[in-house]
Amino acid sequence: MGTILQRGITGFRDRRDQPLPMCDLNAFRSACHTVSQVTKCSLSAPIQQPNNQRNFITAQFATPYGEIAAMLNQHFPLLGFAVASLPGKQLRFVDAPEQATAFTQLGMYRVLSLSDLQQPITDDDLASLSPTEIEQVNYWKPTSLGQIIFNAWD
Repeated sequence: MGTILQRGITGFRDRRDQPLPMCDLNAFRSACHTVSQVTKCSLSAPIQQPNNQRNFITAQFATPYGEIAAMLNQHFPLLGFAVASLPGKQLRFVDAPEQATAFTQLGMYRVLSLSDLQQPITDDDLASLSPTEIEQVNYWKPTSLGQIIFNAWD
């Protein structure tokens, strides 16, 4: 897959660094409504914006197989899925084939599979991160790429 971790992906930066890029919340909201229609599932909660503890936007879908959360990194168009869970709980990443296909067909996001998200972290993966981000990684000790891309580090 090659490294997908780009400088700024964690949401942390030194105050002297340039501001990080931002994903368009309205475009994601629109994409979620389209995916909901295409996959015949419903959005079961308002879309949650990132906050100072979370670096991703979340949309919850009610599917015939249960609730799943589509997560979009706040700074880069990387999207993954997890079982919808309570705030503060560790994410449990999943594949959501129907929703993944629908998001992929929109051409706006790189949709990450369960395998991508569970990939162990290597030194090569961390090479593009800033020193500030490396400090956070060393403190929080994530074990997979998904835990870096979609984090709730305060």
